[in-house]
Amino acid sequence: MTTAPIRLGGERIVQGCGSIEYLKQLHGKRAAVFSTNSIVKNGYYERIISLLDSAGIESEGYLKFRLNPSFEDVQDGADFLKELHADIVVAAGGGTVMDAAKVMWVLYENPQLKTFESVIENMDNLSLGGNAVFVCIPTTSGSGSEVSKSGVITDSRDHRKVPIRNLMMVPNIAILDPEITLSLPKVLTAETGIDALTHHLESLVSPKANMISDAIAYSGALEVVRWLPKAYDNGENLESRERMMLCSTMGGLAFSAASLGLSHGIAHAIGAKVNLPHGLINAILLPIVIRFNSSHKIAREKYSTVAKALGEDDLSAIVQRLGKMLSIPDTMQKAMNDDRLFEEKLEEMANDSLQDGLTILNCVRPDKDDMIRILHEAYYGTDKHAN
Repeated sequence: MTTAPIRLGGERIVQGCGSIEYLKQLHGKRAAVFSTNSIVKNGYYERIISLLDSAGIESEGYLKFRLNPSFEDVQDGADFLKELHADIVVAAGGGTVMDAAKVMWVLYENPQLKTFESVIENMDNLSLGGNAVFVCIPTTSGSGSEVSKSGVITDSRDHRKVPIRNLMMVPNIAILDPEITLSLPKVLTAETGIDALTHHLESLVSPKANMISDAIAYSGALEVVRWLPKAYDNGENLESRERMMLCSTMGGLAFSAASLGLSHGIAHAIGAKVNLPHGLINAILLPIVIRFNSSHKIAREKYSTVAKALGEDDLSAIVQRLGKMLSIPDTMQKAMNDDRLFEEKLEEMANDSLQDGLTILNCVRPDKDDMIRILHEAYYGTDKHAN
């Protein structure tokens, strides 16, 4: 049986302490550096500029990123690339920066795409790489965007998160320097780390899972459970930071070779409606989704294999305990404390979750009642309307 093609990363994955120095080996004239103020504050933005300069590459920065970038935001970034005539695009940041920069790159390379609809309609026919090489430098350990074929942006008209996917969108070069993450705050270490775990576990039970994705996802999940608490407890532990950065990249490889599922399908809907971080939402949803998916025989067996490798039987309990160790709220109510907003948005979130492509790809297809129950449990801790 013929399956969809798999692309495991771009041309190069450069990893290890000091690997950011690889920027000196790039060839080009003008680089656009997409990043955030937090990277400016920790000194790595200036270091990136300096390394590019030592390679004889002029560079200019773009720091105008916000949570849940819209199509209008990525159009602005594409205009910046066009004005600069960039032949190198460097995205240094977390998943938000890397995802948005990918779509900016898409618009820069495909100037005929001027509307959100045109991008969606032509997703399978993109031309990339003619103008610029794309380089990702992740500054968190969670998204895996540095090796993935997708970028998620928000449709500002109806506040839905929409993934743009194409094999050509895999960045040409991923630079994994764990030293960049040494100053990452505990809360971001925890939330992005659980996002990486979600990538592995959803890839593992995806209907598109295969021997390649399973091998990556299984080992990656075990590594996250082992190393994330160490990175959280001591952010200056370089070994745990390096392990978590590799776990994150492995997660991106795993879901690119398979797919994500229900937790991300719901997280897209929630994140577009309420102001909660993506990793936090997944941390709350993941144990619930594991229990929901366990009605599926193959998923149940795979979850059991992971749990037993960790010396236990119940994977959802392991994930819940991990979240508690990382001081992550176990309900949305504790995280946002706005019952009225949740109830107002409940119907929209349920409908958007059901329509999300990753929900449709999930190993167990939920109906509307299932979705309401899952959302209630995610918010209140138990299904408020169960009885």
